[in-house]
Amino acid sequence: MASAMTTKTKESGAESLDDEQAKQVLTKLAKMRKESIEMFEAGGKMEAAALEKTELAILEGYLPAIADEATVRGWIADAIVVACPDGPDKSKMGQVMGALMKAHKGEFDGKQANKWVAEMLK
Repeated sequence: MASAMTTKTKESGAESLDDEQAKQVLTKLAKMRKESIEMFEAGGKMEAAALEKTELAILEGYLPAIADEATVRGWIADAIVVACPDGPDKSKMGQVMGALMKAHKGEFDGKQANKWVAEMLK
């Protein structure tokens, strides 16, 4: 975590990171851990997955809580109304995700939301 923060600080050219930059670094690290957990579990490496889960829990302690499924599905429904005034249209998935991200960026898991948007646009 410290290494990632130092790297981002050097990249930005600033003396320190503001809260939003630090949140972006932590979010990226958490996403990497989630992907690693999936890969380790799929490969049967449960010890490595357990270690990644521990690290993820630590990272999540520094991040704001993400919204639950019911809340995100409500936001998706609102975004569908805005992006698809004539009713759900799967061809407008990008517009729905764009509206969702614009209104609630950082408040939900984008990968999971993408699956729910696809379900709700059928």
